[in-house]
Amino acid sequence: MSNVNPKISDPVAACIDFDLLRDSCVKLGLADSTTMPDHLLHLYRSTPALWIVAPNGRFDEAWYRSTNSDVSEAIEKQVFISGFVHYVLHGILERRWPNPVLASAACAPHEAPPPIKMFNAEVYLSLNKGAQEFLDSFPIIDAVYHYNHFGRFLGMFPPLSPLSQGDPISPYFEIMAEQFDPLFYVETYLHGANKTRFDHDPFTHYLIYGIPNGASPSAAFDEGWYRAFYPEISMAIDSGKIPCGFYHYVVAGRVEGRLPRYERKDALEARMPGVTRPILLERISDIRTRMKSRKITVSRTASPRIWVFLPTMNPDITFGGYRSVFELIHKLHQSGRSVTIVCTEDGQANKAYFLWREASIVFRKLVAELEVIGHLEGQTLEVGLADVILVYSLWDLYVANDIRKVAPDTYVVLLAQEYEPIFYDNCTARALAEEAYRIPHYPLINSNFLRRFFEMHKIGVFSGSRMPQEGRDFTVFEHRINQLVVQTADEMRSRRERVLVAYARPEGHAARNMFELLVLALQQVCDEGLFGPEWRFVGLGALTEIEEVSLGGNHVLVMHPKMTEEQYTSYIRSMDIGISLMFAPHPSVMPFEFATTGALVVTNSYENRSEAELAAISGNIVAGRPSIQGIVGALRQAVARVPDVEQRVKNAYKPGTSSWDNIFNDALLQEVFGSPQNLPYKPEAVSVVAELNQDN
Repeated sequence: MSNVNPKISDPVAACIDFDLLRDSCVKLGLADSTTMPDHLLHLYRSTPALWIVAPNGRFDEAWYRSTNSDVSEAIEKQVFISGFVHYVLHGILERRWPNPVLASAACAPHEAPPPIKMFNAEVYLSLNKGAQEFLDSFPIIDAVYHYNHFGRFLGMFPPLSPLSQGDPISPYFEIMAEQFDPLFYVETYLHGANKTRFDHDPFTHYLIYGIPNGASPSAAFDEGWYRAFYPEISMAIDSGKIPCGFYHYVVAGRVEGRLPRYERKDALEARMPGVTRPILLERISDIRTRMKSRKITVSRTASPRIWVFLPTMNPDITFGGYRSVFELIHKLHQSGRSVTIVCTEDGQANKAYFLWREASIVFRKLVAELEVIGHLEGQTLEVGLADVILVYSLWDLYVANDIRKVAPDTYVVLLAQEYEPIFYDNCTARALAEEAYRIPHYPLINSNFLRRFFEMHKIGVFSGSRMPQEGRDFTVFEHRINQLVVQTADEMRSRRERVLVAYARPEGHAARNMFELLVLALQQVCDEGLFGPEWRFVGLGALTEIEEVSLGGNHVLVMHPKMTEEQYTSYIRSMDIGISLMFAPHPSVMPFEFATTGALVVTNSYENRSEAELAAISGNIVAGRPSIQGIVGALRQAVARVPDVEQRVKNAYKPGTSSWDNIFNDALLQEVFGSPQNLPYKPEAVSVVAELNQDN
């Protein structure tokens, strides 16, 4: 057969590793370390005990026999003494594989290229270490035969000599040749004798000598950098799977979006997407817009009114905080006070979309009856001499301060539902947000937890020299907690399925809900086997459809987008464990709503709310430190307590009030906003902050 070495008179002897055979003979007591190859060959051919031992490191005797039943039958009939002899005399010419490793690797990622009649063997063997190793073990075939019958099925690189015109050429070889820069290569790598010898054909030098030595084919591709930046490519080269980085780039790297050479920005973005984006430069315009003085005019004849400043009124992005401000607006409107909504950041805000998208009939009717205007840069706002400005966002205190400059008797109320600087990293935006608390205002504070935080850190009205008084200097309200359906002990006990519901917010603007910590803690306890197959995991609150998150232990967190209040209350009525995390002073309402159902609720402590304080509100609330181990520990406690259904019913949280009418009652409205006919200006209510800001 062609490509078989005709000069080898004894192919079996040529393929035997005599050092390996000698070791086998020594172990059987048939030879010693001085036994010569001729005698070892005689022993192999005459000793049945050696026929089951492969005398070649790349041949697996047992596997070859079990894989090739015809060979096993021939051995039983004494046609061949071993599978090895069969392989050397016949199997290698029949394109059989000598071991399972090569056999399993014989699945090139694409259709194997066609056979080639002739190519540069020196190049082929220098680029494909596996091919050289095969021929060292079986020297009865040559490089061309190896490529056609084995190499091309293993995805090996089949380079041709450029001088072999008319032969079929690998398409990858053609592309490499097209993108090779001979001038660059000659100037960079060819010197002295090599320049004289290969100056007319530098590509051949590249194939034979350049590739093994890590040379680059052009200035557009840096071989050394490609290997260093993509270590998996370097490993593939070292293992002989591919000849070089340039070959990989031509075959797959370009399509995969890999970089051919070093560029700082591209290299950084490939490792850390977004790291070079000048986001702070982009943020300057946003901050300038927020801080820039707005156009304000004063009417001396206008009736007193309450201006409600909202960044936006888009129902797609409104959560609990927006719910409370719209409930407050509703009560102010119902009480006969004149109310106008002013959108300060969303130039597209309008009634039409709100009325189309908002689910609440009450809120749709409210907005339909109110005036809604925009107050962006360049737009003018006409206010009265002593109006009330109710701001939802801390940033709008700056706008309110502009109004007070032209209408000093303007009364400013901040609906404080969070310590808003935590929304930002330690940056300019955070510094300016913190500074906003120095602008004179009357805070209407959502929860005593948040009030305590303001007191602890001397924020706003709590930063002065005199002690602020509730009612005069600030007002506190507690957010409405939905009283959900309490599960009965029989319902909890009879369910075969257990449900864990997590408040899961993967969006960047909701980072304080610690989605990553939630997932990491669940993954740890699922990997540990804390949850059995009866448990189902549900994530609520995402803005859009999100793929399920693998938790380990055959569990997944199925993500559901934001629901209506009716859907939400219906969905969680069979909950056994709820998780709601909040790395912020305000604890959010979710843990308490979850606890009204009789579920065990896992949440986190914070500096203004301890684990004991949360447990005192409801025995079903299990708080841990805001760390992986802290939440893991709380989860373990909760799972252990799930079967105690009677205690779960007993500890179900019962909110003190579940009505917005009770929360924003007439007394609170009178205390904060004055009477409908005579909206207040309370100089004493803002003097605490004003004394710290005399130059404001």
